[in-house]
Amino acid sequence: ETYFNKTYEKIANRGGNNLTDPLKVGCAIDLWTIGQDNAASMWELVRVWDDSYIIKLINSNLVVGTTSATAGTQLTLKTFNVFDTNQRWFVEGVTVSNTNDYASKLNALRNTSGYKAGDSFTGSFDNASQCHGWALMVGNNISGRSARSWGVSNTLSGVKVGDIIRYENASKVGHTIVVIGVSGDTIIYADCNGNGGYLKIAWDQKVSKSAGSIFGYPFAYRYVAP
Repeated sequence: ETYFNKTYEKIANRGGNNLTDPLKVGCAIDLWTIGQDNAASMWELVRVWDDSYIIKLINSNLVVGTTSATAGTQLTLKTFNVFDTNQRWFVEGVTVSNTNDYASKLNALRNTSGYKAGDSFTGSFDNASQCHGWALMVGNNISGRSARSWGVSNTLSGVKVGDIIRYENASKVGHTIVVIGVSGDTIIYADCNGNGGYLKIAWDQKVSKSAGSIFGYPFAYRYVAP
């Protein structure tokens, strides 16, 4: 929660006097007494690729936004959209995860059962299997939360250690990798069910960033490590 003078908190105004009124797009952002409506005042920061943040209402797809970045413009609830610059904020005093932390965590996984080169991943994780399930499992391990909750980018610009890249065709068939290094145009990655063999885990694989594809599958999206 964000507090002001320890008396008021930033809260989404339901537009009525009843706490059962729905939270929806267009609701104003006001200051209310702390504890008056917890469901409308619990926020999380979602970091995106330029180190800005989206202030998202927990357990919803509603975020703090505006229609124009000018003084006096009302803040309202908007639908989560990582490409809408009017809902991305630069927040002072927030410690940004260092990609070196992810590098250390990923290196530790190299010697962990279920993640080691040559190990097989035959199960599922976060409702996904094979390459995608394994990548989501790695993302959850290094960040402490589901990679599906990370910010999403439709570009490889700014790709970094810890990111999860999905390549897929129009039929949604494709391949998912975990970025463990970036050197110029080269993405160094770990994956499952790729060059290492059927359902096998491999590390230190390489793919060209500019090529925009892997194994014939075009780049689709990237989960941005928070």
